[in-house]
Amino acid sequence: MWGTFISWIPILLLSFNNGGMGLTGKVVFMIGFVHAVETYVLNTRIVSAVLKINPLLTLIILYVKHSLFGLWASCWAFRLPFMSTAIS
Repeated sequence: MWGTFISWIPILLLSFNNGGMGLTGKVVFMIGFVHAVETYVLNTRIVSAVLKINPLLTLIILYVKHSLFGLWASCWAFRLPFMSTAIS
């Protein structure tokens, strides 16, 4: 989680030095867009392909776990199935 924000620091510093606030704003938008696509599209498809379930069901599971058990349950929602697939 923190790695995403830590990686933004050098990118934002370079964009501010080279293009000012205008370029920095564009870079923030682009990084946010790429991160959203990765999180909500790519990761969902990867998890659903590995577990052989519908991508929408993957998002529903994450939402329900977060609602019932909080942030840490969301983080660990699919860890055990991945571990069992990696072992077998």
